[in-house]
Amino acid sequence: MEQADREQAAVNRYLVERIQTAGPDELGLMLLRAADQAAVQCQEAIRAARWDQVVRHGGLLQNIMAGLTEVTDKESREGQTLRALYLYCWQQAVAAQQQHDPGVLDPVRAVLARLIAGLEAHARRQAEPAMAGGHVDFSG
Repeated sequence: MEQADREQAAVNRYLVERIQTAGPDELGLMLLRAADQAAVQCQEAIRAARWDQVVRHGGLLQNIMAGLTEVTDKESREGQTLRALYLYCWQQAVAAQQQHDPGVLDPVRAVLARLIAGLEAHARRQAEPAMAGGHVDFSG
């Protein structure tokens, strides 16, 4: 096995372990960041007229958004709002590929940035109660 193959295998093992041990918020962040990265790569591929890469990255974006739509609470108002945003992102991913227009994904990236920022803020708020005056507060 070549050095590059060993390194890639180690990275893959790390990623699998990280995914398996992540909590729901962290998994959500991973997926939203992956969706944003796919949107960027799809835009770059459209600009470069690399249609195989457009399909690859646009399809990944679609798959992530479809998956998030499926696992989001359909009953709560917040869940319905998230589902609508995820479906919008999915529709725009389809449109960008069909129209060969990278600008179609700009609003998607803005939505993803807001969602990522919201989840990051939520994660920070969850961590704050454990910290009091610069030390860990175990009193509950």
